[in-house]
Amino acid sequence: YEMGIRVTALQLQDVQPPEEVKKAFTDVASAREQRAQFINEAKAYQSREVPLAEGAAEALKLEALAYKEARIAQADGAVSRFQAIAKQYQEAPELTRTQLYLDAMETLLPLLKITVIDEKAGIVNLKTLGGGMASPLQRPSARPAPAITRGPRPGGSDITPESRQRRDEP
Repeated sequence: YEMGIRVTALQLQDVQPPEEVKKAFTDVASAREQRAQFINEAKAYQSREVPLAEGAAEALKLEALAYKEARIAQADGAVSRFQAIAKQYQEAPELTRTQLYLDAMETLLPLLKITVIDEKAGIVNLKTLGGGMASPLQRPSARPAPAITRGPRPGGSDITPESRQRRDEP
């Protein structure tokens, strides 16, 4: 206003509202205090919960990344195995087909109870590939029971052209 007066401070002493508005004045002051209290409680909750949520989110991200890497490694392994089998199949299709069949049987047969019915020898239960001996209903006295055996395959196939020839010979 350019009047030549500069007010630098204003200090009110002992301000009392009139009786008609005293209750409303008190309510406003109380509401301001509650607002400040709610804001402080919300900030405390935020400072407590946000780090927990960020930590949980980071853990979930790391878990997902680990799962992704494991799945990729499994897929790479499956691709390598398939490529190795495909190469073997190109070199010896019949031998590879037989080996794949035997591998599948090696996996499935331990899950089954195997019983062989031989018209001459009667019913013979075979020792399961899992290790236990099934109790036979009838054991032949003259002939030994046929057995299914598979030797270990430490470095690859246990079927060779020589073993196939020996098997096919009378």
